[in-house]
Amino acid sequence: MTIRPVRSSVAVALVLLVPFVAIFAWFGVIAFTKHEWLAAVMFEVAAVFFGYLAYAGVSASVVADHENVRRTRPWPRTCRRAELAAIRFRGSFVSPAWSFIRTDGSTAFTIGPYLFPQDMMRSLAAYLEVPLEVTGAPSR
Repeated sequence: MTIRPVRSSVAVALVLLVPFVAIFAWFGVIAFTKHEWLAAVMFEVAAVFFGYLAYAGVSASVVADHENVRRTRPWPRTCRRAELAAIRFRGSFVSPAWSFIRTDGSTAFTIGPYLFPQDMMRSLAAYLEVPLEVTGAPSR
């Protein structure tokens, strides 16, 4: 089973991150024309970083098969399906997340609730045969 981000959330993520890419790239060009080499490089690296975040965020997915559960992007993480105990929503206002909890209580990986709403996570939890623990208010 594979779940991918909701298209409306993808559009919002791009609208929020692409201006950062453009701003940092523009500042890099300005710094380059003023012969501020270090600043130019730093701005261009920041532009590439935000560009990667935009790409990786919207192209992320969670893939579950009979052996593993894995997050594909931005930084791939894998957990053996036998080690997965629950999917838990952490409802912090600043950084809410869906956490994939191992049987020993540690967090295997997290994904954003804005890209993966509760109905998607409910179907994934049913497929994986693990409980979906919701504390707080997940998006949608």
